[in-house]
Amino acid sequence: MGNYLINLIIYMKNYGFKYEEREDDHYIVGQGNIAKRVIFEDGHGWGRYRPKGEVQYNKHGIDGWTCVLHSICKAIGYEMNRRIAEGEMSKEELDWLKDNELTYIVNGKLEFDANDIVLAVLSGAKGRGTSLQNGAETLRESGLVGQDVYKDWENARTVKELLKSLPQSVIDKSEKFLEKYEIKHEWLFDSKNCPAEQKKVLIKNGFKNAVIQVAGAAWLKDTINSKGYYGYTTSSANHAYIIEDYEELNDLLEKTIAHDTYIKNNKYTKDLAPEYLFWQAKQFYIISKFKQEKNMQYTLHQRPEESEIYVSFEGDSDKFHIKDEDMFKKMFGNFADYKDKIIHEDFPNSDIQETLYFKNSFIKLILSFFTKLGKKK
Repeated sequence: MGNYLINLIIYMKNYGFKYEEREDDHYIVGQGNIAKRVIFEDGHGWGRYRPKGEVQYNKHGIDGWTCVLHSICKAIGYEMNRRIAEGEMSKEELDWLKDNELTYIVNGKLEFDANDIVLAVLSGAKGRGTSLQNGAETLRESGLVGQDVYKDWENARTVKELLKSLPQSVIDKSEKFLEKYEIKHEWLFDSKNCPAEQKKVLIKNGFKNAVIQVAGAAWLKDTINSKGYYGYTTSSANHAYIIEDYEELNDLLEKTIAHDTYIKNNKYTKDLAPEYLFWQAKQFYIISKFKQEKNMQYTLHQRPEESEIYVSFEGDSDKFHIKDEDMFKKMFGNFADYKDKIIHEDFPNSDIQETLYFKNSFIKLILSFFTKLGKKK
């Protein structure tokens, strides 16, 4: 009887991740369904778009073990924050996100922030956690709402109250998200059929396209190495979170950087050693149905026997004078990288516009190229 009670307590003190083995009929992107866009050639850079840190329990310390759903919301947040920061969203899309309470000003920046509690209730989680697959499918079929759309959970005193049934208006608003966005997800790997070294390769390559939702054992003090990294344990996976980047030393994986829902040393990030065991991993892709902003097409010009450089925009014969190398560098980068792209041709003086500052297309050019320059860093 004593062992039964101990086992029951261990079972009831579960965490947010429930293992569900990958099946052939699981919803899979890829196979021609979606063209994955390479965002970072070297896989580094997602940390610039990290959503604000949030714990997965409320002010009364009530934890609904919603890590799977919380990390899904963060995965979408990274990509949406990137699109916002890089000027890839139209005014129509930005206005829609604002009107539907999906964006907020965080530390002076506009950020995307979805409500994981609503997603948890829709997933059927009752304080016992759920699987990566169920969480992903809930997102794909039920959508998202903004953080402030539903706040009842903040004052909950029990897990049952935290994850109580939602008002129909909240469910409707969540589904409305899917009118504007389509969600795709895919397995990156499943630990039961993926060797550890192959996982490392898949993770590094995966960062080129998106951050990665992973499941593993959390967070055992006796696994921390001399560098402060969490290492290998035989314990089963009980937690889901996001990994956003990695570091290498002499071409070997040195550590993986996690963004988590539990604070350690006043930080939401944790460093994971190369031997840390990831059980499963998924990636998410969000397809906007809004018309997307496109960087303006341009052409560089130079007249014969002249040193001045001019720029024109698609559909416009006006040539704008780039007055010096400093201006060129601010707009495009190093002149040497563009010498071969200059069109050498004569054109009438009437095409030349001496001032750039009152042309809307120039403003768009500056914005688009600051975006491009940011991606090169």
